[in-house]
Amino acid sequence: MNWTKQACTLAVASAVGLGAVSAGPALAQPAPYTLKATTTVSTTNPPRGGNVKMTGANWAGGETVVIRIRSKAKTLAKVTANPRGKWRTTITLPKKYRCQHTLVVRGKRSDYVTRTPIVIGKASRCRKL
Repeated sequence: MNWTKQACTLAVASAVGLGAVSAGPALAQPAPYTLKATTTVSTTNPPRGGNVKMTGANWAGGETVVIRIRSKAKTLAKVTANPRGKWRTTITLPKKYRCQHTLVVRGKRSDYVTRTPIVIGKASRCRKL
């Protein structure tokens, strides 16, 4: 008996012993999929000192979500996700900030993180990265 037949025989014998014999290919079993936390912004090119509406989904229910502007390590808002993991808020950007920045949103309990690059003010006045 060659190696392939031995492996097939062993697999069938194991399946019969478990009462799980199938005449066709094995069907995929449902997996415990995890949804990723998401953040949506109303604009990625807000004016200096402008407002950005933000929404989030698939965060841990009831957790505090912290919104920071990464390039300056400044907290812009803290919001609590509802029991279904959704939240919404409007942040106001400081007038002194311009050009490329990243909005970083982190769940305090889940430690989920999203990053959204933005350009504050006129992009033509910013150096290219």
